[in-house]
Amino acid sequence: MESLKVWGAAGTMVLAAATFVPHDADAALLADGGVTGPVATGGATNDLVDDNTFGVFGAQIYITDRSRPLTFTFRGLEAGFRNAFGLDLDGDGDFFNDPSTVLFSEVVAPSNDTGLINGASITVDFSSIPLAFNSDVNGYLVPFALATWKTAGGPGDPIDAGDVAENGTNPVNADGSAVNFFTSFGPSNTWGESGPTGNRLVLLFDDNGAGDDDNHDDFAVEIAVTPLPAAAWFLITALSGLFGMRWLRGRNEA
Repeated sequence: MESLKVWGAAGTMVLAAATFVPHDADAALLADGGVTGPVATGGATNDLVDDNTFGVFGAQIYITDRSRPLTFTFRGLEAGFRNAFGLDLDGDGDFFNDPSTVLFSEVVAPSNDTGLINGASITVDFSSIPLAFNSDVNGYLVPFALATWKTAGGPGDPIDAGDVAENGTNPVNADGSAVNFFTSFGPSNTWGESGPTGNRLVLLFDDNGAGDDDNHDDFAVEIAVTPLPAAAWFLITALSGLFGMRWLRGRNEA
């Protein structure tokens, strides 16, 4: 009987390890709506990613699991304008009034136009932040916006409505007729019925400028789902094994 208990505990541990798969196995980010295609259209070019990078114009970004923190990372720019990415975490409708939740560029000659870089980042836990829920896609709208000032100003300055691409109202403008962002998950993720899904995506902003900033490469931000630490999964697995042993012991003694 003792050997049965030992086998049962080991078996329970194996079962737990197989059952409690890290959440990264399931996509937590969702891009809904828009028009799919390569990032560069017509005669335009893109200096941050390959022109044939597949994605979607005009998508709205959702998170399907609010317990997963998100990390937002500045990944490069090819623009002469002042561009920024901002989060509205207090629901006041202003995405750029809190410097701690803003990633922005300086007005300099384009210097990061040779590919994606690893820049400043912001990690946010959305578990206790009120988010708008969309029952059609079963996801929560991520409260961010990309904006351009076209001057030496920056976050906090007045912005014309036409200079902001807000998540939730991001327009479909592959031709660059209005500021908007393109979304790409890359080749390793999947396209579901409600749009592309994954645990990491890149937003590529078009600030509707001319000259050097030709396409959706004026400001790039990566959104990545923060994985649960490996220690946490070990703890879950260990606790599952302990509960399994108690259950087996009670059954054997009955």
